[in-house]
Amino acid sequence: MTYPREILVAAIGELQPNVNVDDAVLANYSIFNLAEKAVAIHGLLQAAMRETVPCVAATAEALVEVLVAVQREKARIDFPLMQQVLAHLVELIVWLETNMARTMVLAMALNACGNIHCNSFSDAQAILFYKRALAIKERYYGQDDVELAETLVNLGNAHGALDDQAKKMELLERALAIKERYYGPDHVEVAMTLANLGNAYGALGDTAKQKALLERALVIEEHQYGPDHAEVAKTLGSLGTAYSELGDHATTKAMLKRTLAIKGRHYGPDHAEMAITVFNLGMAYKSLGYRATAHT
Repeated sequence: MTYPREILVAAIGELQPNVNVDDAVLANYSIFNLAEKAVAIHGLLQAAMRETVPCVAATAEALVEVLVAVQREKARIDFPLMQQVLAHLVELIVWLETNMARTMVLAMALNACGNIHCNSFSDAQAILFYKRALAIKERYYGQDDVELAETLVNLGNAHGALDDQAKKMELLERALAIKERYYGPDHVEVAMTLANLGNAYGALGDTAKQKALLERALVIEEHQYGPDHAEVAKTLGSLGTAYSELGDHATTKAMLKRTLAIKGRHYGPDHAEMAITVFNLGMAYKSLGYRATAHT
């Protein structure tokens, strides 16, 4: 696994501006070869952790930022690469815990490891990393800072994937309160957590609460994105399911028809997302007494 040399050198210089860091300085410490345009991350990892390197802390922090950026960009499309990233992050975490204690760069690395495990369906492992990241953030920022919200949501989703909806609900309620204080009640960040929390309530059987939260999320999304956005379609689909559970199949039908139209424009007629909505819409028609067609 390699990364462009000039980007990494610039990152190190920004993180530790009081140290004279350039290509030649780093090359002298065998961090890389000047003939190479890309840096081998594994070799850099080993070299950068030697205590003789003058910018060791900044290099370690820059490496974490590079690996986290790769994780965010490639998480769902390159599983083998993510396993390399995970191995490098775990090695960095061990070094950071020994040399830099409970810093925010350590929390960043822990959170990224949790994300990789979640995307690999290893949610129990993800929870362990997210909990460690959250503990560091709480000590650093306190209990109610916006910096905690992302990890709370991630931790909640991991618990939800293991079917612990009650714990997911608890964590998302806390994340929602933080986001509402920080962003205000009508921000898209609030809408995302409202929709997520609503579906947690639905999984616990509280469909009325699910509907209320999804309706609030839908209003925000329509205002912020417009009525034909893919996020609007996603919330409409969940809301249609809630209305179906409440026995209001006519409203379900109306919402799913609108969902289908939006998805058709975004994904095209043959996408898997269309198939899911067509099926649910067909069930709504069936509940209303229709037999001949899935949608009209």
